[in-house]
Amino acid sequence: MNPWTRIAGYAGLAPVIHDFYERVLLEPTLAPYFTGVDTAALVDHQVKFVGTVIGGPDNYKGRSIRDAHRGLAIDRAAFEAVAGLLRDTLEDHGWPEAEIEDLLAAVASLVDEVVEEPLDIAPAVEESP
Repeated sequence: MNPWTRIAGYAGLAPVIHDFYERVLLEPTLAPYFTGVDTAALVDHQVKFVGTVIGGPDNYKGRSIRDAHRGLAIDRAAFEAVAGLLRDTLEDHGWPEAEIEDLLAAVASLVDEVVEEPLDIAPAVEESP
C-alpha cells in the first residue's frame, strides 16, 4: 500500500496541506513570499502536487517548480524553514516517519529549482603583503 492509499487520498491530504500553509503564513519570515497569492488555489495545487509525489493520480497541471518560484528570491534559509514546517505538520497529523522522510527527500531534491541564491559579483579584493 502506497502513502496515497494509507492517508485516504485527497480527503486525507487536503487538511494536512491546508494546515501546513496556515503555519507557513503565520511565520513572519515566510509570509511575505505569499503576499497577493490566492492561497485557496495554492493549497489546491499543492494537494495535487504532493498527491502525485506520494503515489496518487497525476492531476497536477500547474507551472513547473522553477517557473512557479522564479523571481521570488527564495533563499536557502526560507526553503529549510518551509521544509521544517512541513515536517512538523506531517508529524502532528500522525504520518509515519518513513513517509515523512520520503516526502522530505522529494522536497529536498527541488532545492535547486526553488532557491535563488544571490550571485556574488563583488570584485575580489587582494590583500596587501
